[in-house]
Amino acid sequence: MLFNGQIIDDGWLHQVFRYAGNPVLLACADSASPGQLKAHTLVSRGRRALKRKVAKAFSREGIQGQCDIVGHNVTKLLGAGSLRDFIAPFGDCEIVYDPTASFTRARVVVRCADALRRRLETGLHGVYLDPWRRTLFVVLDPQEYKRGGDVTEERLAETERLIGKTVSEELKWQGKSFRLNVRIGFDLPRQKVLPVDVATSARGRARVSLFTRLRARSTAAALAALLGTGAAATAMADGLPAVSGPNAKLAISGGGSDRGGQVMGDGSFTFPIGERYGAQIDGVIGESGGDTLKGIGAQGFWRKPEQGLIGVFGSHTALEDLELNRFGASGELYKGQFTFLGNAGYQLGDAQDDVFAGIGVRWYSTDNFFIGAGGSIAGDLSSGWVAAEYMPGIAALPGLSLFADVGAGEEDYSEAMAGIRYYFGAKGSNKSLIRRHREDDPDSLFGASLGGTSISQGLGVRMTEIEQAAYGGM
Repeated sequence: MLFNGQIIDDGWLHQVFRYAGNPVLLACADSASPGQLKAHTLVSRGRRALKRKVAKAFSREGIQGQCDIVGHNVTKLLGAGSLRDFIAPFGDCEIVYDPTASFTRARVVVRCADALRRRLETGLHGVYLDPWRRTLFVVLDPQEYKRGGDVTEERLAETERLIGKTVSEELKWQGKSFRLNVRIGFDLPRQKVLPVDVATSARGRARVSLFTRLRARSTAAALAALLGTGAAATAMADGLPAVSGPNAKLAISGGGSDRGGQVMGDGSFTFPIGERYGAQIDGVIGESGGDTLKGIGAQGFWRKPEQGLIGVFGSHTALEDLELNRFGASGELYKGQFTFLGNAGYQLGDAQDDVFAGIGVRWYSTDNFFIGAGGSIAGDLSSGWVAAEYMPGIAALPGLSLFADVGAGEEDYSEAMAGIRYYFGAKGSNKSLIRRHREDDPDSLFGASLGGTSISQGLGVRMTEIEQAAYGGM
């Protein structure tokens, strides 16, 4: 985009607003003030800190200009009588950042209503939106159409063609990513809908019974959802939800360790528990050095995708007849393109009964590639790991990624694995890797960052000791 005579990369600007701290739901550039951007947020606190962070980011890139932070009262916004009333406080400037595309699409819907009102004039009673089904209801005035006798099929057909042409003209620049279904009739729709413009809202109050009016006006969720983009707008009032929606991931990998060849398959299923909490079930099965390895675990957590995660977990892992149980707590801290990881707890079973702990860090050089490193200690055994993951962004396989993990530690422990992973079900099929990690599924309990390396080390060392004892220490 062109800002104050300077070319700014759109991707970089999106990064600035996405990870600036407070959630920014819209940013606009005003042609009347070429050196100024306006970033809109629903968070009441921290606007000064957000402004400083954005200013520092601009300064680092040598960008001359100013970004003002505009705060909005959620209660007032959700009290709007129509979609036009809802978006009016955000102005009509050029949109440069709209992460959910809600405001871009809302403007299109309002323009549709304006065009329909110009062309149908008094024949139009109102225009309503069902944001969940992305359906536009065009309600005609029966009195206007019945003047001079019964409604004729020819006049209705002509009106339908005019409505279809008008809506198509307004949507033609939106591409295939946004489509509206259109329903035409003489009665108000019976499901929860949202008046699109002020005239529709006013006529509705004058002519609709209290029950129907409440049904049409009790649409705070519809106002917040804005054209079926989920809970994006309401979530931004208090940060994104802990988990965007039920999702899963499956992986298969192969490699080797000090014990021999390895083949593993693992998976996780994650689901939200309210807005701030989530849970995940993890499982792994495979073969290590000719022995069967199986594991299952669960974790519950609190998370703000803009800040970090705090969770508790428990897992059970078996290598042939050897078993290891772990219980502990984990945490993640998000700072821009860096994620800091930590976990600690107690383990018991056939390996050492003792405390364990681990730390790590990831750097996302791009939104779709990270490299990380860390270390773990369990009893008197210590180990380290290096990991990387890359999501190529293939349109036909948006959830596909490639990964590799390498670990080494005491007692001659070593391990190297590489494989493919696929992410399922996350809201937004084209989500980047960093967003999937922070908005959807935490790491598996059997991955390197949550102690998978030290689990393999502990069980492997114990298995080697048993084997050596069975063969006279050889």
